[in-house]
Amino acid sequence: MRKLTKNLLSLGSAEDVRSLPRGPDVPRARRQGASGLKWAGLVLLLTTTLGAGAAEAGIAYTGGIGATSYGVTDYGGGPARTPVFIPNNVTGFNDVMASPGGLFQTANPVVANNISETGLQVLPLGSFWVGGGNGNGAFGAGATYIGGPGTAFTLSDSGPGGGSASYAISSWTANFTTNAGGFRGNLGTYLAIGGLLPFVNDAVAAALVSNYYLNGVYQGQLRPEILAAAGNGNFVALGGSGAALQFGPGDASFRALAIDLLPAVLPAGDNIRVVSTLTEIADPASLFGFDPVSDPALLAATGTTLPDFVLADTVPEPSSLTLLGAGVLGLALLSRLRREIKG
Repeated sequence: MRKLTKNLLSLGSAEDVRSLPRGPDVPRARRQGASGLKWAGLVLLLTTTLGAGAAEAGIAYTGGIGATSYGVTDYGGGPARTPVFIPNNVTGFNDVMASPGGLFQTANPVVANNISETGLQVLPLGSFWVGGGNGNGAFGAGATYIGGPGTAFTLSDSGPGGGSASYAISSWTANFTTNAGGFRGNLGTYLAIGGLLPFVNDAVAAALVSNYYLNGVYQGQLRPEILAAAGNGNFVALGGSGAALQFGPGDASFRALAIDLLPAVLPAGDNIRVVSTLTEIADPASLFGFDPVSDPALLAATGTTLPDFVLADTVPEPSSLTLLGAGVLGLALLSRLRREIKG
């Protein structure tokens, strides 16, 4: 069991890390409105936050910065047996997921494949991108809100399963200070997602990676939380302390939860800096974040508990993102159903 104290944070190593080549230079897509566009993909709804309930846990959030990029990647670089992460030019860490492993295909979400970038900004930060694309294919629609520390996403892919995928990458730094009473308990992160996989070729993957500093000194990286599911029943569920994924009837829906706990004893006035990256890849599928407390059976299946103080977790998405996601999801379903009928 790992333990965080005032002067020591002992962390396990990250998953297998490999580098991928940069993609070809591509022109930036122009920003488009949703009117008149048809979406062949499904919506990815994924939410995450850092530091929920910080004040109650004896730790206070004191501000942060973040950035989001959207892009289109080729998706078919060969099945990967272990998770693949590539370098992140924003954080300096190998924390951008290219494949969740488990024989899922390998993507190439590098800078050259981005079609939109916010650049680093003071939190909160909201962004969106609709349409456009690059040499790999067309981009669907995505919206992101990094609230500092709360984050919410919607993402849709605009094409049929296989060949290319839309992606979103958000990286942010969140700063925390322990309150007068200090902190004793389990710090931790978790990633909780659910979704629909109505077609066999649907696939989606998400990963949350966090690196930690204590009083300005780098301590290490929590083990990545990686969740992925496909319409053919394949899945990945990895978490440092426990993870579980449960399919619904016919593998057409699922819920998944990954957790990593870190026992900690922190005196008053300690400063924690958390640098996190959330990667989502949709080829097309539908994902959403949920409160794992609402699914005690899934939580029990992980074999562990939720953190006392959460450094990363799922939260309800802002209403604007919910409306965007619902609209794009409806168009996606309609478009795909029309193709199925014609086919």
